[in-house]
Amino acid sequence: KSIVEALKLDLHNPREQAIANTVIKRFDRDHFQRLLMNWIVARNHSFSIAEENELREIFDYLNPSVSVRDANLTHTTIKEKATSAFKQHKQKVVEVLRKAPGLIHISFDGWRSGNRHALYGVCWTNIAAEILDVIEAYQIQDKIGYFTLDNAENNDTAMEIIGGELGFVGKTRRGRCFGHTLNLSAKSILFGHKADAFERQLSGQAPLSEAEHLLWQKRGPVGKLHNVVVFIHRSDKLTDLLRELQRTAFDKSPDPKVRTKKPLDVVLDNDTRWLSQLYMIRRALQLGDHIELLIARYRVEFEQQHKTKRFPDPEHFRININLGWQKLDKYYQLLSETPIYYTGLALHPAYRWKWFDRKWAGNPEWIRQAKRIVHDVWHYEYRETRLPRMAVNDEKPALKRRKTYSNPFQEYLEENCCAAPAMQGDDSLEPFEDEYQHWISNHDSGDAQVRDPLAYWHEKRFKYPCLSRMALDFLMIQPMSAECERLFSAAGTMVTPLRSPLEAQVIGTCQVLRSWLRAGIIRDLDPFFVSVAEEKDNLKMAHMTDDELQEWATAWLENVVECHQEESSWE
Repeated sequence: KSIVEALKLDLHNPREQAIANTVIKRFDRDHFQRLLMNWIVARNHSFSIAEENELREIFDYLNPSVSVRDANLTHTTIKEKATSAFKQHKQKVVEVLRKAPGLIHISFDGWRSGNRHALYGVCWTNIAAEILDVIEAYQIQDKIGYFTLDNAENNDTAMEIIGGELGFVGKTRRGRCFGHTLNLSAKSILFGHKADAFERQLSGQAPLSEAEHLLWQKRGPVGKLHNVVVFIHRSDKLTDLLRELQRTAFDKSPDPKVRTKKPLDVVLDNDTRWLSQLYMIRRALQLGDHIELLIARYRVEFEQQHKTKRFPDPEHFRININLGWQKLDKYYQLLSETPIYYTGLALHPAYRWKWFDRKWAGNPEWIRQAKRIVHDVWHYEYRETRLPRMAVNDEKPALKRRKTYSNPFQEYLEENCCAAPAMQGDDSLEPFEDEYQHWISNHDSGDAQVRDPLAYWHEKRFKYPCLSRMALDFLMIQPMSAECERLFSAAGTMVTPLRSPLEAQVIGTCQVLRSWLRAGIIRDLDPFFVSVAEEKDNLKMAHMTDDELQEWATAWLENVVECHQEESSWE
C-alpha cells in the first residue's frame, strides 16, 4: 500500500496532501533501520525476528512509510550489516586502545555454547593461540599488562605460551579472579572435601537418582536442602501445592500489601552459575515456613525419597570451615608469583607498607620478599620510562560519591587504614631523585583518608610521573573476571536451541558489537544503512527549504500514486 491508501488521503485536498507530505518528511528510513539493527544486536534477538509478519504489521500500523519505503530488513541483510559494522568500528576500537595511556589488562575465559561451539570471552595451546590472535588483531602487543583469570589449571599453560610469545614470564602476569577463589572456598565449607569433583560427578544427570541423593545428603545441611529443592522443583504437584500454601497465607494476612503478593518458587542451584547455592539458600529462607508446612503435610512422599531433617553434629561444621580455610590458604601461598597484589596495596596511600608491617609482623621474611618484588618492578620496568609530555592543567577526575552503606569488609578496610605522621619541612622532589623512594619516605596528613587511589595518583601525576603511571597500571587491574561470565550469560540468550546453525564467528561478532554499544565506544551502526545514492539524496534534502522539500515530497508521492494506478480509491 502507498501512504495515501494506508491513510485514506485525498491528494486533491490540500490539507490531506500536507498530511501525506509530513508523514514522508518525518520518516527517516536509515534511522528506522539503525534502531531495528541496534535492538536486535543489543537484545540478542534472532535475525529472523525482523521478518516476522506480526512485527512488520506493528511497524506498518505505527507508520505505513516502513513498507512504502521498503525499510524492513531481512535476516541476511542483518547478518551482513553486523559483519560490516564490526569491521568498520573495529578500527575505531583499535585507535582507542592504541591511544590509551598505560597498560591494557585482559580477562578471558572459555565457554561452550548451546550449539556446541567452544568460545572465548576476552572479558592450553589452543586457548593461547586464540588470545594471541585477538591481541595481534587489535595491535596491542606492546601494551599488554596483566591477566585476571579463574583458577583453571589450563590457564597456567596458556599464560606460559602467551608470555613466551610476548616476552614475559607468564605466571608473573597472572592474577586470580577474587570471586572465583571465594566461590571455591565457600563450596568447600558447604560441601566439604573435593567439592568440584563432587559437582562433576553429578553434572548433567537429569533425574535425582538414589545414588545422587545419597551423595548430596552426605554434604551436610546444604546438601539436604538441595535434595528438598530438587524434589519440589521436579514435581509439578509439589510446586503447585507450595504456591497454594503461600496464597492461603497471603489471603489470611490483615496487611493489604501482603494479600497482593505473588507466590514464589524454589530456586535450584547448579554447578556453573556463581552464587547459585546462595540464591537457593536465600529463597529457601524466604519460603521457610511454607516449605516446612509442605514437608509436614506430605511427609510420606518425602520419606519415600529417603529425606531426613536430621542435622549433622558440630564436627561437620568444624571440618568444613577448615577445608574452606585450606582452599583460601592454597591461593594465599601463590601471592608471591606475581607483583599484582603487593604493588596494589603498597601503592595505596591509605595502607602503604605500614599494612604489611602490622599484619605480617611475625613474618619479616614475607615483608622483605614483597618489598623486593615491588622494587624490582619499579626499578626495571618504570623508573626509566619515557612518558609523553603532559600539559599541566587543573583538570581533576570526576568525583565519586562516597559510599554510605557499610558491610564487614568495608569496616575491615576502615579499621586497617594506616595513618602516618605528616612529614615536616620541604618534601619537594629533587631532580634525579628516585620517585619511589621519595614517596614511601614522605606522607601527607590526609593519606589515611584516601578512598579513591586512582584519583590520588591522577593528582600526583606531575610530581611523580613514572611512579603514578606504575600505580595506575596496577590499581586498574580488574580483581575479577566476572565480565566474561556476564558476556557468556548474555550469549546464552542468543544461542538458543532454535538457533543451532549460528556460526561461532557470527556469535562473536554480535556479542562484541553488543559490548561496544553498551560501553559507549560506538553509538550506533548507522554507517551501514546509507548507500552512495541515498547519501547523495539525503545531503541534497538536508539543504532544501521547507517549500522545496514539500514540492519534492509532493512530486514523489504523485509518482507513487501514478505507478500504482490508485486514482479510483481516492474519490
